[in-house]
Amino acid sequence: MPDPPAPQEGYVNEMPEIADGVVVESPGETQETLQEYGISEEKLEEIRENVKREIDRADHYYQEEIEPEVIRRHKVYESDAKYYKDKFPHLTNISDVTASDFHDTVEWAIPSLIKVFFGNEDICKLQGVNSE
Repeated sequence: MPDPPAPQEGYVNEMPEIADGVVVESPGETQETLQEYGISEEKLEEIRENVKREIDRADHYYQEEIEPEVIRRHKVYESDAKYYKDKFPHLTNISDVTASDFHDTVEWAIPSLIKVFFGNEDICKLQGVNSE
């Protein structure tokens, strides 16, 4: 099997980034792009600042709104003992029982769902025309 081609100049890893993998400019093309589209350096800097600000806002929203809910749902799914202790403090003093019915139901349903979406049919059939 031949080796994969080497990355070309201007490959993503060589590009400047402003935040977590977001590429803002491509090396060697900035001046041509600015002249071609009539964008001043000040306007480009304003665009970069706006993009960085929006990325920061999106990260903040994810960390404040989405991530806690994902963690909570995962704790319910895995029947985390600490989750139930926080939710039912008096009851957990009496018993260590946790409810795994949701987890068990999902685990029970997964094989059937896999059959529905990935069925018994062949994804690709190859049939020869002759004996060669």
